[in-house]
Amino acid sequence: MVNRKLNRNGHVLLILMTLELGSHSQEEQEETSQDEIINVHIRKNSYYNISRSFLNLGFPHLFFKWSKFPMKSPQALSLSLALPDTIIRIYGTPIFTPEDEVYFAERNNEDWEIKRRKKKREDNREDETDENITEKVNGSHAQLVGHKPRELILTKTVWQEVVEFATTVKWDFMFGFTAFSHINGVWDTRYAITFLEWCSKEKIPIPEFQLGNEPNLYAKYLNINGSTVANDFSVFRNLLKRFPFYNSSKIIGPDVTRFNASKKYFESFLKANGCDYVDEIAFHHYYFKDDAKFENFMDVKLLNNYKVHLEVGKELMEKYNCSKPLRLTETSSASGGGVLNLSDTFVAGFTWMDKFGQSALHNITKIFRHSYFGGIYSLVNKKLKPNPDYYLTLMFKRYVEGPVLTVKSNRPRHIRIYANCAREYKPGSLVIYLMNLSDMKEYINFTSFSTQTVSVFRFTAYEEDLQSKRVLLNGEELVMTGSNLPYMKESRELGDRILIPPYSYNFIFVTEARVKLCINYFQQDSSKDQNGNQDTKNTVEVNATTGKHNTDSDDDSNNGCLSKLRTDVPAAGSILIIYLIVNSVLLVL
Repeated sequence: MVNRKLNRNGHVLLILMTLELGSHSQEEQEETSQDEIINVHIRKNSYYNISRSFLNLGFPHLFFKWSKFPMKSPQALSLSLALPDTIIRIYGTPIFTPEDEVYFAERNNEDWEIKRRKKKREDNREDETDENITEKVNGSHAQLVGHKPRELILTKTVWQEVVEFATTVKWDFMFGFTAFSHINGVWDTRYAITFLEWCSKEKIPIPEFQLGNEPNLYAKYLNINGSTVANDFSVFRNLLKRFPFYNSSKIIGPDVTRFNASKKYFESFLKANGCDYVDEIAFHHYYFKDDAKFENFMDVKLLNNYKVHLEVGKELMEKYNCSKPLRLTETSSASGGGVLNLSDTFVAGFTWMDKFGQSALHNITKIFRHSYFGGIYSLVNKKLKPNPDYYLTLMFKRYVEGPVLTVKSNRPRHIRIYANCAREYKPGSLVIYLMNLSDMKEYINFTSFSTQTVSVFRFTAYEEDLQSKRVLLNGEELVMTGSNLPYMKESRELGDRILIPPYSYNFIFVTEARVKLCINYFQQDSSKDQNGNQDTKNTVEVNATTGKHNTDSDDDSNNGCLSKLRTDVPAAGSILIIYLIVNSVLLVL
């Protein structure tokens, strides 16, 4: 059993990290005792890129509807503005109709509100809690069978507020329609038409759409099989063609659960040509259920299971000649809202960081964290304070983009390490993000850069308590001051001996790596597609023998100047100030 607090008696293990640049001869490397050093090679060739919008957020619409998420508060705006280029997933949403709008207009009547409060007192009912809302969202499959409860409907007024909020924080939408209602076995498009007509008229951009949510679970409530869902997507595809404003919008689906659990359902979807009607294949993944134990969050075997699930899905796609990209549209540590006193603590960060790395390595185009707000596993708690996973999200969003680099090593199982090109630093910079899942401190030696200074961000648990909701960065606690996010200070160190503390997650930036593959990626913006991927013909590789790029010269004279690192995360800034002033004026009027 893993201790919840750190064991300070761990031994020191030296990890030798080299990049295959040819700067050290084979003879020099062999002189080092293999009993003392673990060689870690970062191969500077890449087959996949990750875009700036690789990491995204999920948000049940009910948290907007019931005012649980205060969209106009300075804290909410500051936390959200710090995560730009984000797509927000609003899924399985019952849509407003003209009849619903009349109903909700009547609800705004003062007499109606007085009657509602009186009835509430008579029934002695409590206010809705976050957990109640999560339960309603997760149980909406059953509630929506045969009818459309008005307490679940996204109203036009609330939707307008959500659009205003997303515009302010520069987020895009991936909007999901509910898929329960059918007429003679065909998806009922009436609600979607009402919504699309109004949004088209208002010129509300929605780059991506979904239909349904976890359809392989529908069998618990009604009979909608994989072939029916495939046909529903065909109907949806034809429907979007009627709206020129959304002609270029993508359709993402079918949002099945883990491939090993949904294998038969997913296969029936593919067999019915479902792949032809979507732009990307969507799936969900959680490591475990909400009854998981502390030890599960650092179980290497469970972390490795994600790769197994991906292989199941990819094999089925290959079987049915489905070459569409894969997208992870819902993920967190544990399903069912998360594990109490675990999914919102420091220990949950290990599953989150590993999901970054594994998804990037296996060419997942985008991942969506469930959820940004609401539930135990949220990035931001109900008091608008960031949980530890928020800071991991912030680091990845700000600094990781471009070619995914392969790490080869005989490192111990408790060290999990990934590498990528870095943004915000000097062109050609590398970022290595890694975790230590043991009570042993380790050291990394960048032999190719041992004389260079690198930037290190070490995240550890407050008071060495892995179930703490407080986090330290390089030994200093990260605390918000009002609506201001904390200053995130790096540690500048030589690359020859870098400490990796026990039970920690870390980001290390090699700002003088001068990786041509990374330089080219950021210079060739015009050749990138919407997902940040480059044509494979332009892939640059490093010759493992000479250390030279196969397609470029060795002229490093145009590498540019070192960009000033903005390690502080500002508050909402001028956008927030303008937003608050405008809203204050409107309130006065």
